[in-house]
Amino acid sequence: MSRRWFPQTILMAMFVVACTTLTGEPPPGAELQPGFEAYTKYCAKCHGQDGRSERSSRVAKRKVSLIDPAWRAKTDRLTIERIILHGDGKMEGLGSKIDHEKIPAIIDYVLWLPLETAAGRDSLEALKGTPPAPTGGH
Repeated sequence: MSRRWFPQTILMAMFVVACTTLTGEPPPGAELQPGFEAYTKYCAKCHGQDGRSERSSRVAKRKVSLIDPAWRAKTDRLTIERIILHGDGKMEGLGSKIDHEKIPAIIDYVLWLPLETAAGRDSLEALKGTPPAPTGGH
């Protein structure tokens, strides 16, 4: 009896570890799954699954990271929607290529991505609007 569930448990554990290792974060919860799937389909090729946007930054010849605190501080949901639909800089708009009903879910996923800081990634609380603690110095 115990031998029957053991392989399934091992496979499930391997899947969870693989998901965490690939993105550096645990897989998103059910509420973020539609955004994760749409982001993966429409955005990840250029912006990366983690939002670091290394490929996009090379093409644009400037930092375009979706997890950059400076970009997040000046960017709201409406701005992200406009960029998705109409593009920005060298990014082509997806207006005619994307299911418009998926855009709010993509925005939710982008805003869920942990911010990149000098010390690493902020906690999820920082993404909910609580500013990160001061690091001291100038």
